[in-house]
Amino acid sequence: CLVYNNLTEFPKELCDLVNLQKLRFSDSKINKLPEEIYKLKNLKEFDLSDNGLISLPEGICDLENLEVLYMSNNGIKIFPKNMAKLKNLKELNLWNNNLVELPEELCNLVNIEKLVLSGNRINKLPESISKLKKLKELDIRDNKLKSLPEGICDLENLEVLDIFSNEIKIFPKNMAKLKKLKEIDLSCKDLTEFPKELCNLTNLRKLNLSYN
Repeated sequence: CLVYNNLTEFPKELCDLVNLQKLRFSDSKINKLPEEIYKLKNLKEFDLSDNGLISLPEGICDLENLEVLYMSNNGIKIFPKNMAKLKNLKELNLWNNNLVELPEELCNLVNIEKLVLSGNRINKLPESISKLKKLKELDIRDNKLKSLPEGICDLENLEVLDIFSNEIKIFPKNMAKLKKLKEIDLSCKDLTEFPKELCNLTNLRKLNLSYN
């Protein structure tokens, strides 16, 4: 655990700790990861929150056992093309980065269960989000979304949808397909009428409409 230090580079020596399973390297000044990161084949949890990263090396896609990746509060805009190789990744946190769209590369993380995209500037979600069939929790609070794609209705395992503080006025017609959705947050959205599409969410248990 390397927290609150003034390192500006990720120590390459750590890449030789091939049996490491959990690595927390947050609250530093790291702006780049070495390609040698691929050596950490047994890593399951990697916390890179609160650094200065703007991109990730291709080598991170070789962390085949990685299950949790925290990268909140960085400046990441670019992702490796081979993110789909992270077949065991279940949780990805990208809170407060510089994202203006959801990269197609992330839509190939077909086993992801929790995706946090809050605090960015995302104004559109791609239809290919439909590929995230195992997603249970989607947090897209505090972005610039004006609508949701029809593809979001194909997230058959989605249980929690947090779209607090966006500009969404239009909802997909097939919201009823989200049969496992239990919780949705629509607060701080300036809604002037209740979206009829939500009336078909028969398993919904919690609905937040505050500050409208």
